[in-house]
Amino acid sequence: MRRATFILISVLIAANLYAAPKETKSNTKPDAGGVVIEPSEGEIAAGAELTITFPNAMVGTDKIDMSGQPSPFMSQPKIEGDFLWKSQTEGVFKVKAVVAGATHRLTLVRDLKDASGTRVDAPSWSAEFSAAPFSITSDFTEQEQLDSQPQIPLDSTYNVRLTEVAEHAYFQDRDSRQRFPVDVILRSDEKLSEQPEAQEFRVAPRQPLPMGRTYDLIINGLLDAKSRRPLPYLKVLPAGKTVPLKVEWVVAYNAPFEEPTIEIKFSDAVDPGEITADRIHIEPAVKDMQLLPSGDSVTIKGKFDLTQRHRVTISSEIKGERGYGLAEQSRWGATFHPQEPTILFPASQIFLRARPELRFTFFQVNTPAVTWKLARIPLEKLPAVNMRVREFEKDALDPVTGKVIIDPRTGFNKQFQTELLVAGFNLPVVASGTTEAASGDGKTQRDIHWTSPKGEPLNGAYLIEASATLGNGRIIGNRSIICTSDFILTQKRTPTKVIMRVTKMSDAQSVVGMTVRAVTNESVEIARATTDAKGMATFDRD
Repeated sequence: MRRATFILISVLIAANLYAAPKETKSNTKPDAGGVVIEPSEGEIAAGAELTITFPNAMVGTDKIDMSGQPSPFMSQPKIEGDFLWKSQTEGVFKVKAVVAGATHRLTLVRDLKDASGTRVDAPSWSAEFSAAPFSITSDFTEQEQLDSQPQIPLDSTYNVRLTEVAEHAYFQDRDSRQRFPVDVILRSDEKLSEQPEAQEFRVAPRQPLPMGRTYDLIINGLLDAKSRRPLPYLKVLPAGKTVPLKVEWVVAYNAPFEEPTIEIKFSDAVDPGEITADRIHIEPAVKDMQLLPSGDSVTIKGKFDLTQRHRVTISSEIKGERGYGLAEQSRWGATFHPQEPTILFPASQIFLRARPELRFTFFQVNTPAVTWKLARIPLEKLPAVNMRVREFEKDALDPVTGKVIIDPRTGFNKQFQTELLVAGFNLPVVASGTTEAASGDGKTQRDIHWTSPKGEPLNGAYLIEASATLGNGRIIGNRSIICTSDFILTQKRTPTKVIMRVTKMSDAQSVVGMTVRAVTNESVEIARATTDAKGMATFDRD
């Protein structure tokens, strides 16, 4: 391929660098002789309208709204457009095309005469308008992982011929300067002409870009379609680097309550058609193996031997959505570890009918003896307890950087460090107990059946919390808020009222004379009402 060398010559004009630029005062007179044009200055573009008004009638009434009328003014350089008289003294010029980057000076046509044949006396009348320079822009930003055939959107200030875009635009290797031709992509519902023009379009390399290089999109010497003026300078758009597909990690999961899996994480999304048994090989062989691709990961299911270390081989033939494969075959090891000690509760909030007993079921996996406590939550502490009951599900953040902390034990996000809330909030304990240890993988069901010693029903909000201390001193646990009541609240809303009906679960009868309070999430009372003979409490809506 021939290589052209460009020499850029800069001409420096001596000037006072610290002097403020002088404003150039226009010598135009857009209202001379009573002839007025609106607007009288500024930037002009296709679609703009110029309205010119004369002090005397310029045409007969038969010329009003008649197309194809000559304009009373001319432009240097020429502005393409159509002129239409809107009255005998006023006309509108609609601009169709301007010369890119030019200053258009308007003057009246020589020997211009009005409707009576009298010469228009405005020899000094003139106006100037500027046209935007010809430029190409894009909102595309340089990519760290560039597609093999990226489509880069381009916006031009003027129409360009798309066949010329294909000639003057190319991708270039930043190091070797090798050029790669482009195809031009235009999305349009209209039928294209033999010489299509556009201001918005995309370009993409005709062939996939070679891997492991850094590219720029170059536009050099492109002309605008109408005035045939070139770009004032070479346009360079950094495109990015083409990098091979990578395997980020391979992990064997043996999570409680889930079947064992091996997961492969790629650096790019992978087409499901790329994932086949001949491209991902596991030893020892896995019976009933399933490959389940999703985005940038592949989950492998099957009947694994959890006592064996598995060898995972990934073929370099697998390609990501960017169009690049692995640089070479990738080999990994995957070991299934014993399941993490876990205590599983059914939900973070449980609603029960008020009874003098509690029946509660949970599961434990690979844990020592578990201690559980049932504690009453005073109303004033309920909002704070409710906010913290699931805080252990959050990620731990570095207090200085605010970034997620990585757990060195697992390599994944570290859980937020919480505390046992019964002790933390000093909640009054009404019941407690202990379960036996559960060793090895597999879930063990535990059933709590506790009866109130005095036969009084549990009524209100309670926290049930279970915990166990591991051999290394780490505490695991879980908790739920249990809300118990014998009342049913039914709500009805109107544009001005909120109506609450209170009934009993036991017999569905209305509850009379009960105080109902409306509170915020922070348990701040905002209104209260008392139920009437029908069990109705009414609140006004703001």
